[in-house]
Amino acid sequence: MPAKFNTEISERVALDTFGDYKISTVLLKNTLTEWGNYETMIMYKEEFLDYQERCDTLGQAHIQHENAITYVMARE
Repeated sequence: MPAKFNTEISERVALDTFGDYKISTVLLKNTLTEWGNYETMIMYKEEFLDYQERCDTLGQAHIQHENAITYVMARE
């Protein structure tokens, strides 16, 4: 993640670290898109993986975050 989290454009929902992996789920503020307002991404050694998931609700975002954890654990 960037050293400073920009709270003007997003609000962190969850952040987990497993070794060199960081999983972040955020609410994207001021965005009304058909792809969803919650976003989960994974970084490995400070580089984003080709993993991006979006959804519409907070409940879905928590499930999406757990799915990303499962994805990372399967890579180990």
